[in-house]
Amino acid sequence: MAHSFEHRNLNCNFTADKTFENEGRYYECDPLPFMEVGSVAHKYYLINIRLPVNERKKVNIGIGEIKDIRLVGIHQNGGFTKVWFAMKTFLTPSILIIMIWYWRRITLMTRPPVLLEKVIFALGISMTFINIPVEWFSVGFNWTWMLLFGDIRQGIFYSMLLSFWIIFCGEHLMDQMERNRFSVYWKQVGPIVFGSFCLFIFDMCERGVQLTNPFYSIWASDVGTELAMSFIIVAGICACLYFLFLCFMVFQVFRNISGKRTSLPAMSKARRLHYEVQLSSKLFNR
Repeated sequence: MAHSFEHRNLNCNFTADKTFENEGRYYECDPLPFMEVGSVAHKYYLINIRLPVNERKKVNIGIGEIKDIRLVGIHQNGGFTKVWFAMKTFLTPSILIIMIWYWRRITLMTRPPVLLEKVIFALGISMTFINIPVEWFSVGFNWTWMLLFGDIRQGIFYSMLLSFWIIFCGEHLMDQMERNRFSVYWKQVGPIVFGSFCLFIFDMCERGVQLTNPFYSIWASDVGTELAMSFIIVAGICACLYFLFLCFMVFQVFRNISGKRTSLPAMSKARRLHYEVQLSSKLFNR
């Protein structure tokens, strides 16, 4: 099903002092990636490990006696899979019906949909997309792209969820004349898009290559490790920027509402009624 010749850098450390009393202790070695099981789906696996000695190429020379080899397997057990499939199968139609009912009520209104209502609908679409039990179609088939497809679905949903919180806070700012346009939030949504793009590139370099070579790992080489860490660090910086933008917008919302409350008595009657309606609407929405 798959064949590859890979190089791995093994880093080992002797955790104790190299004295006569510690003779016979083992070296502690870093774990090495072996294979992506989801890329070669099968019911059973048999692993044969051998360490051939090649003096001419200086392979496995002087490594000593191998006492122990530990293999770590990460998998999803059958009980969880059954519950997970059942929940997705029964909840997806319910979410889809609620989403259709919601958009139908929005379109029946005399005014066009506002930005916040569109974002809520888009969030519902992304939630439905991540919950569709497409895994049922993979039963009996060796679809190696399911893991990558699942990562892409999660990325779309989380990006939409983070964008929703930014727009939700922004639409609650009063006296902002440029509301109801997605382009207003490009500074806040930009880190989300860029961070998601970095994680997508990282995932394509890892799981994307594993579609054709399940033994490949971007962490196996020094250059790949530095590249992967750079993508993760950039995504982390984008996450921090997003959190700062979100906290600042929440602070602006509460400061704006508090300021309008204190200035209501000094306003004219018409202007006071206008802001009282807005304040009650914002508090009701929260």
